[in-house]
Amino acid sequence: MRTCLLNLLVASCVAFAGDAVAQTPEILETGTDSAFYMSDAAYYPAEGDKAAVFVPGFIFNKESWKGLATKLQESGIASVALSAKSENPIRRAIQELVRRGHKDIVLIGGSSGAAAILNTMEQVVSIDVVSGVVLMSPVRGNPMDDQPVDKLFIVSEEEKVFENVKALHDASMEPKSIMTIPGKAHAQFLFYGPDKARVEAAIVEFVTSR
Repeated sequence: MRTCLLNLLVASCVAFAGDAVAQTPEILETGTDSAFYMSDAAYYPAEGDKAAVFVPGFIFNKESWKGLATKLQESGIASVALSAKSENPIRRAIQELVRRGHKDIVLIGGSSGAAAILNTMEQVVSIDVVSGVVLMSPVRGNPMDDQPVDKLFIVSEEEKVFENVKALHDASMEPKSIMTIPGKAHAQFLFYGPDKARVEAAIVEFVTSR
């Protein structure tokens, strides 16, 4: 009986701790006068300095990042997931995270969202709080040849933008790495294929281990 009660207590504590970590995302204010310019945005709360900004590709929205945002949240890392794919909302998201006490930020984007991250980093000479970027098959943009932040490029070997992404990686300054995936899946479509777990694990590792 005592063993059963102890096991029940431990299980209850673990369940409670999990509930405490996986907090419901806060939907940020939207509208014509909002900081996010009519864009849906969600804040996944967590304690600590580290945080991420998720920027989706053309047909995706903030919900497409829910799985990764939750994984980071369970590791104690907050995030803002955007539906927008442009520079102003990215900068606003960075400002919002800083306002909430997060000062070590990684930008993560797919396709046109990754291109928007490249544009954001190019337009602002120095964003002190941004320490890393994850670029999944950016469809355009210039190399990050003057930004000493950590860089992770992810691209499928048979997709159309492979050579362009490889060229972006090669021309960007260190520190940098590139992850190549078999097949043709483009950017966030990797989360719907056989390499989903591998890609998600690489992004989580990049964010958490720096």
